[in-house]
Amino acid sequence: MAPFFGVAVTALALALAVTGGAKVLPALLLACACAVLVWSLVKVCRSGGSTDLDALLARSDMLAKPITTKHGESGGTARFRFGLSCMQGWRRGMEDAHTAAVDLSQTKSGGQSGNADHALFAVFDGHRGSAIATFCGANLAEFLVGASAYGNGRLKDALVEAYVNIDQHLKRQQPGEMSGCTAVSLLVTRTELLCANAGDSRCVLCRDGRAVPLSFDHKPNLPSELRRIQRAGGFVFRGRVQGVLALSRAIGDFPFKQRMGVPWEEQAVTCVPEVQSVSLDARRDEFAVLACDGIWDVMSSQDVVNFVRQRLGRGEAPQAVCEQLMDACLAPRPLGLGCDNMSVIIVDLR
Repeated sequence: MAPFFGVAVTALALALAVTGGAKVLPALLLACACAVLVWSLVKVCRSGGSTDLDALLARSDMLAKPITTKHGESGGTARFRFGLSCMQGWRRGMEDAHTAAVDLSQTKSGGQSGNADHALFAVFDGHRGSAIATFCGANLAEFLVGASAYGNGRLKDALVEAYVNIDQHLKRQQPGEMSGCTAVSLLVTRTELLCANAGDSRCVLCRDGRAVPLSFDHKPNLPSELRRIQRAGGFVFRGRVQGVLALSRAIGDFPFKQRMGVPWEEQAVTCVPEVQSVSLDARRDEFAVLACDGIWDVMSSQDVVNFVRQRLGRGEAPQAVCEQLMDACLAPRPLGLGCDNMSVIIVDLR
């Protein structure tokens, strides 16, 4: 039993880090759950897998059989068409959400309407619950249109403002919420693409058949991310903030945003997105793909571009291609990569 107690002590330390040490009972419960799961995995390894797999899965976040039902949407304008799809997969719950607003003139906020030439697409990959991701999926477009910078035509600043405002709104309205989400969004105008990203979901552009990154994954070990985490009083252990969170930017995740005297935008886990923009080239730009890490953990950016390009090239609809991509990334068993929730949006620019 000595190894079990070692696992339990480690789990308790991590749980106290998550709760800030202020809520001892929740920390103990979380520690016990983690210790039991890890110890079960140790026993499976030692016994050559003889422990009943179904019993183990019942204590984990995995199902014995994946849920492969797809939920999709499609549409477009004279300038582009899009398709999206999401799938729960092996996980016990669905924590992803998305935004697909093809005409921002239909979105109003604070007496301000969006531009009919603007479309917004986004993927939100939730963790420790779906509440934050669900709210973002339903409301990011409104927060973008309501940003003061949007009315002034400063679209990069408007995207940053929208992310910060929605994060602070959620903190005020749901201060005890523990969940969080990544947020990758693509604002499509007549002349350019603007991608805002916080977390490790990703957006790539296919230009002349080549994958052009429009976002970069925010991992805690990146030097610029690590410096901010440490300045905010945090630490990185085994590639995770406080030994818990495997990404360094997110909306929500309020237990990691409690450092007194540190501005909201500079907390250990920040909601501030990096924004990249590219001018549209009608001759070379083919499509853009937004997806959560359930896709990118399995395929590289170029692999995804090759997969999508081949199928769009033979006339398949973007939504159908999204569904095929998720099926291709789904793991055959509830172990390793390909077991996460999956969400994909394809914006066909031709």
